[in-house]
Amino acid sequence: MATAFATANQELRSTFENENYQRLSRLIMRAGTELLRAQFDSFYPPSSLANKLSEFATKQKLLHVLLKPQRDLVYPATGLFGESRDFDISLLSQLLKTLCSTQLPPLRSGWDRPPSRDDFSLTADIVRIKFYRNDIIHKFHSGELSDAEFCSLWDEIKIVLLRIASHISAEAKLEWEEAINKLRHDPLTPEAARNAEELQEMYQKDTDTKELLAQVVRQLQDVKNQNEQIRKLVTNRAGSSSAEGGGRFKEEIVLL
Repeated sequence: MATAFATANQELRSTFENENYQRLSRLIMRAGTELLRAQFDSFYPPSSLANKLSEFATKQKLLHVLLKPQRDLVYPATGLFGESRDFDISLLSQLLKTLCSTQLPPLRSGWDRPPSRDDFSLTADIVRIKFYRNDIIHKFHSGELSDAEFCSLWDEIKIVLLRIASHISAEAKLEWEEAINKLRHDPLTPEAARNAEELQEMYQKDTDTKELLAQVVRQLQDVKNQNEQIRKLVTNRAGSSSAEGGGRFKEEIVLL
């Protein structure tokens, strides 16, 4: 009986922790993406985004900083341009950093590190959303969050999201606050599960990419070691050949 009770209790806890993950995934994937998109659209409205993306200087900047999947979204084909409705948090964050740096408040800590806790600027909150999304992908890739983890992260992310919404309008902040509160308590929808699955897929892609990069680094190191061994061998043979008149060295170089 005790074992059955423990198993049932564990199953229920696992179900609740999975629901926590789904709710938090939907919060960051939907609210986070929509609010970052709203900020980007305020600088480059959909009606004029193509003009900005077609500029030579803009294209050169973006081709330099974007990953290939991101480039394919921004420049899907020759003469065509992407739309912000298709951009995710990672891409929107990079576009805001690259194309909107003069319109946004400067960030003391930069875009590639978590902002200081006392920085409540719009730029800092945009960067926070990117880091929250990354944390959820990597720290909770099991797809489960305890109630304590869920409550802490939910409250933190909610505050940041509402600060971003307040830069749109007071009405937008109220609408998002109502929607966020509703998401926390309403029954989960199939879309929440899809958002969670999307984060899981991102984690797997990130893991595969890191493994591939590690393999490339190892291969490059092997080549470097081989080249170093050849260089030492050539140097040693050159020293020997100087004493012997050089004939033997030339012969061994040909063999190498």
